[in-house]
Amino acid sequence: SDSLLNGLMVGITVAFLFIFFRFDLFNRLISTNDFLHRKGLLISGNELPAVVTQIKVLIASFIRYMVYLIQYVLILRFFEVSDSLLMLTIYSGVFLVAQTFSPLMPFFDISYRGGSILYVFKETGSNSIALVSAVTLVWFINLLIPALIGYFFILRKKDNPLSV
Repeated sequence: SDSLLNGLMVGITVAFLFIFFRFDLFNRLISTNDFLHRKGLLISGNELPAVVTQIKVLIASFIRYMVYLIQYVLILRFFEVSDSLLMLTIYSGVFLVAQTFSPLMPFFDISYRGGSILYVFKETGSNSIALVSAVTLVWFINLLIPALIGYFFILRKKDNPLSV
């Protein structure tokens, strides 16, 4: 069962990387779809970014993912959700994947995040209050604090019209 799951994960990763780096081939494959043509959802070959740009985007995305993953693992550990770092890493990774499907703007999706983490961690029997507190704290650190700092900079700039 574990080897099947590992094989599936490797296969999905290879397929993703192939589509990511050779989107031109994938685009040719799907370009026969009339619906995509009518909706203008196909990308022409000259619109594709260079491989160097794709690698930079992939690295930046990986770093961003790791920052969030580490934050969740450390904060969930702080709230004593589990002693197992491996379990926290795996469940946090699944939670972050679930987060990608949030239909809401980041500032308003705190309820979706809370529901998602409760659903992902339900098998662990973890304390619901600790889980929602962890999500709220990560949301607070990454969204609310930077937004408030930016707001105060904007206010300061309005008070001083000569500043550039």
